[in-house]
Amino acid sequence: MFRRGKKQSKEVIENRVLKLIGQKRSDAYKQRMSFMRLGDKNPAWNFINPHIKTIHRRFRNKYGKAVLCGHCGSTVNVEWSNKNHAYDFVRKDWRQLCRSCHNKYDYDKNKRTKPYSKKG
Repeated sequence: MFRRGKKQSKEVIENRVLKLIGQKRSDAYKQRMSFMRLGDKNPAWNFINPHIKTIHRRFRNKYGKAVLCGHCGSTVNVEWSNKNHAYDFVRKDWRQLCRSCHNKYDYDKNKRTKPYSKKG
């Protein structure tokens, strides 16, 4: 299709782009492509030092939303909490805690030094 060492004219480039704009993709193709980019296969995934929020979001996407606090039984503001703060994707190292119990647990383990406060 392309000749080596030859530059393409602007018209050729524009025509190629215009052909792709209106293309329809089948549902099977979309599902296959999204499956190929899940988890560690995504090129945007930072393997070395991912942010804690990213780890929590990926865990929530994999195992679902937390619904019941394992400490007080609350169903409001429940989130996933990592027990040993190693942040592996091993299900047994995570538990469901409400935000209040999660903060208390992290303060007891000295993982947070200052409580969150609303400015304003």
